[in-house]
Amino acid sequence: MTLKIVDGYWELSENTASYGLGSGHPGEKSNTVIFAHAREGLFYNLKDVKTGDIVYVFTKDKWFRYKVNKITAVYPNQIEVIKPSKNEVLTLYTCTGFYDEQRLIVQAIPQS
Repeated sequence: MTLKIVDGYWELSENTASYGLGSGHPGEKSNTVIFAHAREGLFYNLKDVKTGDIVYVFTKDKWFRYKVNKITAVYPNQIEVIKPSKNEVLTLYTCTGFYDEQRLIVQAIPQS
C-alpha cells in the first residue's frame, strides 16, 4: 500500500505494510523503503530476522528476492537509513525498544 506524506511524515496504515512514497522501487538502483507497525501480522517478527535471511517482495507483477545484510536500531530522527542510495537496497522499517522509542532497520540487497 502506498500512503501519502502528511505534515512531513509518511502516513502509517493500521493493517498493512506500506511503501515509502518517494523511495525507490524494487529492481531500481535506489533505496526501497517498506514500513509497518511491529504488530502480529505485520512486522512483529522482524525482530527475529538474522543477517543472511532471505526476504521476498512481491509487486503487482513480479517477485524480488533480497538477502539481509544489515540490522540496526536507530532513533526516529536518524533518517539517513531511508535516504536514496546509489545501489539497490531494501529497507524494512518498524518500531522497537522501550515504548517504541527506536526504529528497527533491516536492510537487504538483491539476490538472483
